[in-house]
Amino acid sequence: MHDKEGLTLLVLSCDWLIEALASQRDFEVVNAYLHRFMLIHGSIFAGIEEDYSLESIHSKKTKVSNDEERRVNTFSTEVFIAKIAKLRESQERSCKRLQRKMQESLCLLQHFSKMI
Repeated sequence: MHDKEGLTLLVLSCDWLIEALASQRDFEVVNAYLHRFMLIHGSIFAGIEEDYSLESIHSKKTKVSNDEERRVNTFSTEVFIAKIAKLRESQERSCKRLQRKMQESLCLLQHFSKMI
């Protein structure tokens, strides 16, 4: 379903999306990219937790050489899961920031409309 090189590219994509959300610019465009990213790679996100738990079960039963290989794959899987969690937090923060700005604008608009 995924390989080490593919996970590396997905981690880099997550890093770019996190930085784009942190820049506080072009919220709509970044969310469109995020939507497309999740749509295309959603099956990997859904299946990686199952693969991760199976790897930890099977790694106890394998030889040392295979165990080292699994540790490398598990490490990249752990990094990817952490990046996805960070991306989620970053998107929630930027969404809340936009909601606050919109709420402030609506309150000002309501206040000024009552003045006239």
